[in-house]
Amino acid sequence: MLSRRNATAGDGISFQWQVAVFFAAMAAIFSRLPGAFLHPQFFAEDGWVWYQQAYNLGWLRSLGIAQAGYLQTLPRLVAGLTLLFPMRWAPLIMNLSGAIIQALPVTALLSQRCVTWGPIPLRAFMAVLYIVIPNAPEIHIVLTNAMWHFAVLQALLAFAQPPQSWRGRLVDVLVFGIGTISGPFCILLLPCVAAYWWLRRHRWTMVTLGLLFAGTIAQVFTILNSVRTSGTALGPTPFRLLRMIAGNIFIDSMTGTGGPYLPPYILLAAFVGGLTVVVFGWRSAPLAARLYCVFASLVLIACLRDPLLLPGSMPRWEALANSTTIRYWFLPSLMFLWLATYCAGGGQARWVRVAGLGVLTLTLIGVYRKWVYPTWPPSHWSTDVAHFEKLPRGQHMTFPVYDPGGRSMELIRK
Repeated sequence: MLSRRNATAGDGISFQWQVAVFFAAMAAIFSRLPGAFLHPQFFAEDGWVWYQQAYNLGWLRSLGIAQAGYLQTLPRLVAGLTLLFPMRWAPLIMNLSGAIIQALPVTALLSQRCVTWGPIPLRAFMAVLYIVIPNAPEIHIVLTNAMWHFAVLQALLAFAQPPQSWRGRLVDVLVFGIGTISGPFCILLLPCVAAYWWLRRHRWTMVTLGLLFAGTIAQVFTILNSVRTSGTALGPTPFRLLRMIAGNIFIDSMTGTGGPYLPPYILLAAFVGGLTVVVFGWRSAPLAARLYCVFASLVLIACLRDPLLLPGSMPRWEALANSTTIRYWFLPSLMFLWLATYCAGGGQARWVRVAGLGVLTLTLIGVYRKWVYPTWPPSHWSTDVAHFEKLPRGQHMTFPVYDPGGRSMELIRK
């Protein structure tokens, strides 16, 4: 069995292989939504927030502006980078940056540092699941939602072996320095990293804790001083919770979509079966994976407590249950599939291994059904840019972007 083989300090791939795996991951990411590279355009906040504010206000001034009630520095840095290139390249640069961020956890998971997560064959399978997960189109490539992939990268490094070189330490400082001010994940990751330090007492973990603590202070201060409308009533009910846990997380992580609309008796059976895999996967998993499960669960609880959704008339829990591919399901869905891997590779009882293999086999259905994500609508970005560049200085122009809320981007000619 995979997880029964003792992991050693050298249980990881070389730098050359990491580069090769990175490009393989990029190729897989490209194949799932090729239009984002072949016919690039802005998606939602990529256009009407990050690029619009960077272009109109200047990238340095835009860095300190809160969005959705908290700091999101990572996409603002990339938006500032696009200003160094011709305007027509901006969507491609932002989509490419989102894809690069999405691929980074694969190389981290297969590095020697992540030996704490299990032996290399098991981690290789986990990396494949991370790339092929079928129910995550909302965060695929999109820079606006790249912080969810960055959160996975932070968790992998936070619960890994300490870096042994100055380059590794520099990578950690950059990842946690930028990541803590790129979404509120640091607030929920902080207690998990504190537990990891208490149990392992790595000195470098104190550096990670310091960065997370500083980011938590900054994010909490920003949240407390920001105004955010809650929208419609939350509307929590046991059945809506069942639809989300059993349908959106357990079933859709295997089949891709449609889970929350199944009959209640199927949802109840999926809930019991999925929870069984989670419990026994937890028992088979190492400390690093267990702490990731705690982190993913805390994120899910926070999302259910105050989800940020488009305005509507129905209760937010009902809207969540109907949102089969929303970003909030990514971390717990990944947790479920990874725990199934630990069941299949290290379950002490045969039926536990069979259950894990059953989940992973069913995941092939979702991979087949949802390998290619829905294409984005046609864009005329190059034509719009050519028209914009002919305008007199100071004149405004509105650009359409691909946004589920129907919002657009307005730029001021400079």
